[in-house]
Amino acid sequence: MQQRHTVLVSGFEEFGGQNVNPSQQLAANVQGARIANHCVESVILPVTFEGAFRALAEAINRVQPAVVICLGQAGGREAICVEEVAVNVCDAPIPDNAGEQPLSTNIDPSGPDTLGATLPAAAIVAALRAVDLRAEKSNSAGTFVCNHVFYKLMNLLRDTPNVIGGFVHVPYLPEQVTEAHIPSMSLLEMERGLRIAIAVSLSAKRVSANS
Repeated sequence: MQQRHTVLVSGFEEFGGQNVNPSQQLAANVQGARIANHCVESVILPVTFEGAFRALAEAINRVQPAVVICLGQAGGREAICVEEVAVNVCDAPIPDNAGEQPLSTNIDPSGPDTLGATLPAAAIVAALRAVDLRAEKSNSAGTFVCNHVFYKLMNLLRDTPNVIGGFVHVPYLPEQVTEAHIPSMSLLEMERGLRIAIAVSLSAKRVSANS
């Protein structure tokens, strides 16, 4: 079996009238990083149901990664959230960046209701909390483009057992927040958390491969 020595990280472009998306900045910041003897490659996805997963699948085909971590913004959350389950539903609360707004439709009419991530969520959360970063597991990736990409990613990886992947939501950046009660997190903290999540995922993958 061919060894894979790359980690693919995806972020999203701005959406919803905002001029910043922390997931985009995070992905850009780790481009070219070396973590646990693996090179990080990044891709920025459009916030469209039509194009987001296509761009991710093209990057996976090009990079041939060992680990895929998709990032997205979840405004209002206070912690880095490691998603555990993608649901087979599109129910967009707002139009995507192409103006499309699917409501109460299946991503894959013949697919399972849910697909689980293969990232080591509990281990990632524990490692982040150990360095005083706010982190938690989540069972709700929403029903917008984030979940759409997450579901399609996990469906793709069902046929690629030597690759693990999943989705991580991050809070707003401080500059995005205009009201004191809305939580945020600095880009520095998020990037520290992402680098730890990558290292923990690679460690878990090595243990699994050797067991």
